[in-house]
Formats: sequence, C-alpha cells, structure tokens
Amino acid sequence: MGAELLAVRGASFNPLFPYHEIDQLGEDEYLAEMDAGAKLHGAVEAAQEACTCFDSICGHLHAMILLLDYPGLLDVIEEERVAAAADLSAAIERVRLGRSMAAGARQDVSAGGTD
Repeated sequence: MGAELLAVRGASFNPLFPYHEIDQLGEDEYLAEMDAGAKLHGAVEAAQEACTCFDSICGHLHAMILLLDYPGLLDVIEEERVAAAADLSAAIERVRLGRSMAAGARQDVSAGGTD
C-alpha cells in the first residue's frame, strides 16, 4: 500500500495536488503505473495468503507438540507433519508469486517512465 501511494503521488504534475488513488491517474497517460498498481495489489494478496499458510503451519506444529505425549498417536502426528509440509509448500509458492508480481510492477514503471 505504501509503495503504491508513493508511486501515485509521484505521478502528479503538481506537488501541491498529489494523487491519492490509482484511479485518479488518466487512463491513457499512466497505463504502466496502473498496471504496476494492479500487480502490487496482487503481490499484497499473495503475501496475505502466505501469512495465512504460516498461521496454519503453526497450528499443525502446536498440535504435533501436544500429540508427542501420546506415543500411540504417531499416525496422527504424521498427518499433522504432512499437512504442515503442504502448507509450507503453498506458502513458498505464494511468496514466489508475490515477489514476481512486485518485480513485474517495478519493471512496468521503469519501462513506462522511459517512453
């Protein structure tokens, strides 16, 4: 959100009247900035989804800690481990997606500024 606000305010021709939202940019004039803003929104969503995965991983790990006191429940502990590993893989993918979207946003603005 802060990066988008900085980019939007920097797009204003008059520093006394900065833009506050991506929608204030002209449709034809700032296509690269608008595309970059959309990619930044996607990056934020991917990061939030990754955080949700990390919360789930913590839940699985806490359950495993509690189950360690019961040796007869090793199969349940293994299920929790597998679930935590799956959530970790999902979190890694969301982080990669967010990183590539943020990099794409930067490239869009860099390319748009040189035209």
